[in-house]
Amino acid sequence: PFAPLAQKQNNMLRQQALGSFRELLLSVAKDPAMLQFLNNQQNKKDSPNENFARELMELFTLGRGHYSESDVKEAARAFTGWAFN
Repeated sequence: PFAPLAQKQNNMLRQQALGSFRELLLSVAKDPAMLQFLNNQQNKKDSPNENFARELMELFTLGRGHYSESDVKEAARAFTGWAFN
């Protein structure tokens, strides 16, 4: 059921919208809805899934076209293993 995760994400965004950008970005990166919807659970050491890293950079930080494919690959490696219970 994705709806409870989406509601939790909405609440988190509302709580942190006017605070520290660093804290907001960290919360978004750890958000179960983001991790699930963008398939970070499929991000494995030997086969990085770049979807989560790409969307985090495009939607929440740098914007479209302001990062390289190398940036995406390295960010995907950094997020390998990030999951939620």
